[in-house]
Amino acid sequence: MANENTTTDEIMDFLQDNMVVKGEFNEFREEVNERFEKVGRDMRTQKLEILDAIDDKLAYLKGDLVIMMRKEDKKVTELIRVLAQKDMLSPEETARLLEIQPFPQSSV
Repeated sequence: MANENTTTDEIMDFLQDNMVVKGEFNEFREEVNERFEKVGRDMRTQKLEILDAIDDKLAYLKGDLVIMMRKEDKKVTELIRVLAQKDMLSPEETARLLEIQPFPQSSV
């Protein structure tokens, strides 16, 4: 076997060349920790940016939905007013219908 021919001096030389001392290990550990902290900060920053973008998209969607609902509300309000003018709805019915819309109106 080759190990039988290995001397103690060779083993000590190998250990001296290749072993990691506590100081080197601590430096390595600190470097790894710094890298992980940087990755963590970057991930938190990206998460916040994504959440901000989602908030913006939801705000735009909400605005678009309100605009669409207002247009439909105007159509319904106009229909109620036309029916009221043609005496197809009583004043009480007109008032009640105008009050239950998404954007309540005062009666005709």
